[in-house]
Amino acid sequence: MVSSPLGDAGAMVSQQPGRTQENPLERLIEYAGSAGIQVNEEQCRQFTVYHELLEEHRQRANLTAITGLEKVRDELFLRSLEIAVALNGAERERSLGEGSRMLDIGTGAGLPGIPLALVFPDTRVTLVDSIRKKTDFLAIAIEELGLERVEVVNGRAEELAHVEEHRESYDLVTSRAVAALPELAELTIPFCKIGGMSVALKGANVEAEARSAASAAAQMGASAALLRPVRLGPPSDPDTAVVWRKTSKTPARFPRRNGVPHKRPLGVPDRSGVSKADA
Repeated sequence: MVSSPLGDAGAMVSQQPGRTQENPLERLIEYAGSAGIQVNEEQCRQFTVYHELLEEHRQRANLTAITGLEKVRDELFLRSLEIAVALNGAERERSLGEGSRMLDIGTGAGLPGIPLALVFPDTRVTLVDSIRKKTDFLAIAIEELGLERVEVVNGRAEELAHVEEHRESYDLVTSRAVAALPELAELTIPFCKIGGMSVALKGANVEAEARSAASAAAQMGASAALLRPVRLGPPSDPDTAVVWRKTSKTPARFPRRNGVPHKRPLGVPDRSGVSKADA
């Protein structure tokens, strides 16, 4: 999409002498503040740089089809911050406060990990993606943004979850509609420390999908999913944060080898009507 010199709406914007046009990203401060999340001017500047990096690299690294400052703000940045909105005060402090560790699985362009890292700079964040050109972009982005507490890992969740430094080591594990919930349960919960949380951001009407993931989540050592409606930004249909809390250790055999959680999700009947247990 080619941006119009006449603005996003395609119409000429008149501007009174002596007045400057508002940067749409400054609305982040207002929207986030309405949910009790503080975004300062420096962080807003960092979001501007991040937007510029996305525009510069999006086609080369296949980062996102969403363009235009307001759409990026609403659909990418604010929706990423909905992860924090879904947490109550105690959960937010434990998961995103000083000394906490967060892992973002299937982060792609750095979403929701980078927006959360910008707003909660005391959190140590690990961004994971299996596609090299995306992690190459992320390395550029965190350097340009000065995010010293963020690291980038190129790899698959099925393998990394069996590495000691990552397994059951995180206070918060995030994902943003990268897979169906039964698969996400197996790919994210093994990274959570006991007492930690996996939060998957989905759209509306996910009750049936959450039920289909109940067996997988239980086998990973998590309690039943909590479904929390969230919406940050301009009015629209709310998203749903699917929250699993880790209550016991994940058996050593999980997650299964590469691709198996996707092809044979736990607890989901195959075409024969037989439910997969722990194959």
